[in-house]
Amino acid sequence: MKDKIYEAYSDESGFHAERFQSLSVVSGERCALESLRKELSDILKAHSLSELKWEDVKGHKPKLQCANKFLKIAIKYACEGKVRIDVLLWDVQDSRHAICGRNDIKNLGRMYYKILVHIARRWKCKKWSVFPDINSAINWEGNTRISEYDAT
Repeated sequence: MKDKIYEAYSDESGFHAERFQSLSVVSGERCALESLRKELSDILKAHSLSELKWEDVKGHKPKLQCANKFLKIAIKYACEGKVRIDVLLWDVQDSRHAICGRNDIKNLGRMYYKILVHIARRWKCKKWSVFPDINSAINWEGNTRISEYDAT
């Protein structure tokens, strides 16, 4: 039987700008993520939106309704075990991160390593397609896709 290929999509937040920084990853089997993507796309179209940025949701009724539906469908998929939504949050003023001369990009790389290995172990899968945040601070060598990440 051919190994299943899983996908992971990341989003970075607060990098270089804020005390609290985070790395979020949505992961699952390719077919489940395609299905989730289709449902989310249909929700966007129903609200006449081309995208939904959480920072823009406040007070705009169509965006609030769309965000509510996004959350419900994401929670449904997670409860059914079709996807995982993992978030790693760290405080750069915490003693483990508040180091003189800290290299934030290398630290972010460590955080990617920690969360991706955690996810791979939870899914018990070694074959991955990883799609880092398009605006990542990390130089992914010009690629937005890393094929077949080996979690071992």
